[in-house]
Amino acid sequence: MDNQLFDELVSSIQEVSAIKRKEKVASRVFQIELPNVKLDGSLMQPYENPEIITYSNLLAESFLRLTGQPLISSGLDLAQRLYEAPFALVSHGMEADPIFRYANQTAQQLWQMTWDEFITLPSRLSAEQMLQEERDRLLQEAQSKGYIDTYEGIRIAKNGHRFKIQNTVLWNVIDAHGVQHGQACVIRRWDFL
Repeated sequence: MDNQLFDELVSSIQEVSAIKRKEKVASRVFQIELPNVKLDGSLMQPYENPEIITYSNLLAESFLRLTGQPLISSGLDLAQRLYEAPFALVSHGMEADPIFRYANQTAQQLWQMTWDEFITLPSRLSAEQMLQEERDRLLQEAQSKGYIDTYEGIRIAKNGHRFKIQNTVLWNVIDAHGVQHGQACVIRRWDFL
């Protein structure tokens, strides 16, 4: 092969590589998730996110359906009222090692975590290692019965502080079609240890 042909081949390979790098960079740009931002440029609160609004309604509806009691009084801005409620409310999904998918402001304060930290945390890590078997047993009991209202236990915050949860209801988050989306827990009392 002569030098000119070789140089043209190398140049063509370099051009194709450059195009592929640009395509890769461009595809990464579209995959980046931007934070939820309102039109005025301020960050959206979790309760303003349409998915969280829908899930908040599911939490309240499934609680009422299973327990016969309202989780919170009905009305407008349910998602905001649940998020700002004086009780702690958490929920995890259906993964093999369930991840929290919801934590209201009171729960975030109790566990000393931000929303973003909470919704990436495997729920088993909310209890100390030695207490996880009891937690798992109670989760299974709620799974089979639909809900339990005798749930209590020791939990651990991000900063290492321990607290006992009491007056707690654990229920299966099930939609009107019978599809389970996870489990949730409303904690109405806690004592720091």
